[in-house]
Amino acid sequence: MSELEKRKEQVLEKLKTLNEKQTYVIYTVLGVIIAIGAWIRTRNLGIIQWQFPVDPDSYAFLRYAKYVAENGHLMDIDMLRYYPLGWTNLSEFRVLSYFIAYLYKLIHLFIPSITIENVDVIYPVISFVIGAIFFFLFVKKLFNWRVGLASTAFLVVVPAYLYRTMAGSADKEAFATTVMFAALYFFISAWKSGSMKETLIYGAISGIFLAITATVWGGYIFAYLTIGLFMLTMLLLGKITKRETALYSVMFLLFAIITNRLYPERFFIKSYISSIEVGIGTFTFFAVISYILLNNTQFGQKIGHKLKELTQNKIPLEVITLIMLLLLGITFIAIIQGPSFLVSLMKSTYIQLTEPFGTNRWVLTVAEVHLPYFTEWVGQFSMRYLLFTLGGLVLAFYTATQVFEKKRALPTLIFAAAMIGVAVNRYNSGSLLDG
Repeated sequence: MSELEKRKEQVLEKLKTLNEKQTYVIYTVLGVIIAIGAWIRTRNLGIIQWQFPVDPDSYAFLRYAKYVAENGHLMDIDMLRYYPLGWTNLSEFRVLSYFIAYLYKLIHLFIPSITIENVDVIYPVISFVIGAIFFFLFVKKLFNWRVGLASTAFLVVVPAYLYRTMAGSADKEAFATTVMFAALYFFISAWKSGSMKETLIYGAISGIFLAITATVWGGYIFAYLTIGLFMLTMLLLGKITKRETALYSVMFLLFAIITNRLYPERFFIKSYISSIEVGIGTFTFFAVISYILLNNTQFGQKIGHKLKELTQNKIPLEVITLIMLLLLGITFIAIIQGPSFLVSLMKSTYIQLTEPFGTNRWVLTVAEVHLPYFTEWVGQFSMRYLLFTLGGLVLAFYTATQVFEKKRALPTLIFAAAMIGVAVNRYNSGSLLDG
């Protein structure tokens, strides 16, 4: 071996060691950030004496988890709710109740003196730790480790998230956000994967985690709609191939099957057609399938060619696919459900778009669906944080539109104005900007 080759190997070895040390440093910093977050969230354990939840919903989950731990299953009717008839719609509480119960059984194997009350109040902190890891991995995969660490550092101290993952706050959000972060991480891993095998595996795992999120928490819609609309955007940009189609197909089908089995009261078959929320996923599924068939089959290519001729090649095939599918979907619904159903669907869609959090006092007085005012955001997060967030959104948009080169300044300004408009639309109660 020549002297030059020896020096080359030595340099490569040093670079390899540097990368290994960097990875070690990155995860050490991540561990410190998460440890600080966990420490903050356990400062109240002395006050709640390691056994008392901090809100009524958390007590309900503790009661269900205790029942599962003692009987091996959840009751069919909860006679302590809506007395004397009882409450039968327990599907929404099933997954988390089983999770807490079996988490208790697992920890009890190693710490026999621990009680289910102890596990119940500490479960949000455990979920936070796991969720923060998935959140970091998700952002790191999407951007880089620097953005991942910075984002995780912000996440652990954001007041709204802090309360929902505090010890004793044994409600849905701590568990649901953890599995939602996992679903997003595996979706991005599948999207960036280079092989079909990895794409299918990661896509399947993402669908499972997203389905678990949906059976626990209504906030699943944020991830579900984001992924669906992202796929539609990629379709319009012509960036959907067989691999991306396989990814979304396996994810959506697993999501639909699991949610229907675990929570049939909400995710029944008809809801995937009649509900605007769940229906977005169905529409996206058929859109990507139709697009691939039009591009990759002989019969489909003939149809696509004729459609282009009809539009004189002025409309892209991607847009034609969406319009055609939308018209076929409307026709199918009109035949099966009748024209009156379309009218009611349009009305419900309008209500969901204009009043997404609900329309009556019973719903709007619940804390998690309370319509916030901008001044409340300032009170919870501070103006500095909100400006920092807005700046990040605008910068992300500017970076994402780099394909337009010099023509992206105006769209960025319009985007910034739109974000400000959405934020201050409900500035304060009784003001000119009151929604």
